[in-house]
Order: sequence, then C-alpha cells, then structure tokens
Amino acid sequence: MVGWIPFFNTTEALYDMHLESNNQYKADCTHYIYSPYLFLPLWLDTIRVMEDFIPRNKRRQKEITQTFFDRIYSAESNVVLKGSSKALYLVQNRTKRLFLDWNKFLALGYTSVDVEQVSDTVLGLLADGEPVI
Repeated sequence: MVGWIPFFNTTEALYDMHLESNNQYKADCTHYIYSPYLFLPLWLDTIRVMEDFIPRNKRRQKEITQTFFDRIYSAESNVVLKGSSKALYLVQNRTKRLFLDWNKFLALGYTSVDVEQVSDTVLGLLADGEPVI
C-alpha cells in the first residue's frame, strides 16, 4: 500500500517566510518551523497509513509462525534449529536432539543452509532428546 500525504497543501500557507526573487535577492528556500505542531499532519497521516498496514503484516506473521510450529511438531519433521548459542539441534518427534559432532551433522547430509535460527524461547518449548551420535 502506498499512501499519499498532502504535506504541500498543509504547508502552502507558510510560504510567506520565503524571500522573493528580484534583482538584488535570490529566493530563499529555508523552511521555517512556526511551531512544534507544524509536522503534526504529516505524523498523523503517517500513523494512519502504518496502522492500516501493520495489522495485515501481523496476521501474516501469525500464519508463518503457525506453519513453522506445525512443521517442527509433525511426526515426520527433521528440522535443524539453532538458538543463541553455537549448539545445533535436530528436531524429531517433538524433541530436540543435540548434535555433538559437526562431522555427524555433515554425514547426515545437512549443510549450514538447513539450519534455522530461532529464539531460545522456541527451543525451550521442545523436549530434550538423546544427542545425535
């Protein structure tokens, strides 16, 4: 969504602070602020546009989050997750299994592209399983 904020219409009456162009002076394009409320219409319109846009964005984020949890909670999941530490976890059957060895990670066919960064809170929602040996 692209909004149009008619700021020119709001500030057109304030043109009297510009020096007129004549032989002695050139037009001054300095914009004077008459009061702290000068930009209020701009901010109000910006807030209105953002409030129209953000709820749709939040709904989309909720859909993405639900899809993510459906995927990691499914019985067939084989998702590799990483929290704030360097530890990598293989998620299977709603449990997280710590990779103890990078070579085992590679031997199972995973690469760094397969690792999904999540918050530690998300990792805390999963039960601990046996390490990947």
